[in-house]
Amino acid sequence: MESRFVGCLRLASRAILTLVFLGLSSLSARADNACPWMNEASASGLLGGEAVGSYQAAPQTGGAATCTFTQRDDKVTRTLVIQVTTTPDAAEHLRTARKICTSDPLPLQAIGNEATECAANVRGQSGEQVLGRVRDQLFMIRISSSRKDDPVLTRSALKTMVSSAAELVAGNLF
Repeated sequence: MESRFVGCLRLASRAILTLVFLGLSSLSARADNACPWMNEASASGLLGGEAVGSYQAAPQTGGAATCTFTQRDDKVTRTLVIQVTTTPDAAEHLRTARKICTSDPLPLQAIGNEATECAANVRGQSGEQVLGRVRDQLFMIRISSSRKDDPVLTRSALKTMVSSAAELVAGNLF
């Protein structure tokens, strides 16, 4: 009777170890998307389809931490990029960063400090971006499409989506 009990315990412990191993291996498969400001589900909603994300931490020497979410289908690639830089002179860096806008920046209310939205049409892509800061953290959120006539991310949709993304990111930076 006792040896049967020991056999059951061994079997149960092996089953538990197997389940734990499988659970941990599935976590590590998704570990490359450790974006601290947005998850893939939120990015997928903003981009109009299933997005895959990646995260690159800021270098120890300074610079931006970057999250990139990409959604692809047959004819178009849609991308959401979030960059956050911690700097003691974020307000000055923000003024300099606005030079990358391809349209006049429009102020956004209640999204961090001094947030503005502007066009980001670069390298044949149609896009919108928000630049702003929260304390000493400068943030840039850009959503772009490889198609200028994208039926999902029209210019109006781009503005709405990038503003929504900026609200989420700024809220997570506070």
